[in-house]
Amino acid sequence: MPTIMLLVRLLAVGAAPRSLDGTTILITAPPAYAGRLSSVLKDRGARVLSLPCVQTELLSGHEKRELRRELLGRECDYVAFTSRRGVEAAAGACGPQLCEAFGRGKPTAIALGADADALVARGVPRDRVLVPRSASPDGIVSMLRSRVRRRDRASTTVLCPVPRVDGLTEPRVVPRFVDALRRAGFRTERFPAYVTRWPGP
Repeated sequence: MPTIMLLVRLLAVGAAPRSLDGTTILITAPPAYAGRLSSVLKDRGARVLSLPCVQTELLSGHEKRELRRELLGRECDYVAFTSRRGVEAAAGACGPQLCEAFGRGKPTAIALGADADALVARGVPRDRVLVPRSASPDGIVSMLRSRVRRRDRASTTVLCPVPRVDGLTEPRVVPRFVDALRRAGFRTERFPAYVTRWPGP
């Protein structure tokens, strides 16, 4: 989230295109997330250094087949994507069948901000992708609470393709998100879509 917030603030500062001249900024986010932020910083005149403190990897082999089975073989109402990497992982595991599944009318995809564009670019119909007003996991929970009546939530399944964290303490973002959906009354299942790990010394 901090990377997204910094990017939003920088994009909002349109009047000072070279406002960061002479500034060096170290980006510790994984390259998959840092590209757009790095570009904006360079446009503002900053010297950008990349030193990822975590790396993300797509699943392979058995785990990739498991992801495909979860997304295509399970009856559900919503698939909630919380990151671009999750979108890439789902598209890579399922291929064109992911678009076909969303195009049939059930499930409905939920994605944050530009991640929704990534789904549409891969062929998911625009009207099958919900975008919360607030680009955060809390925004997903709020949107679902407003869309689904309380009495219907126990029979509403939300699948959450999220990272498996290796060699690091898992940040509270995903567990808090899943807990919030469950507290709101939704049947919620989380499963690994990709791996987040420490890249080593």
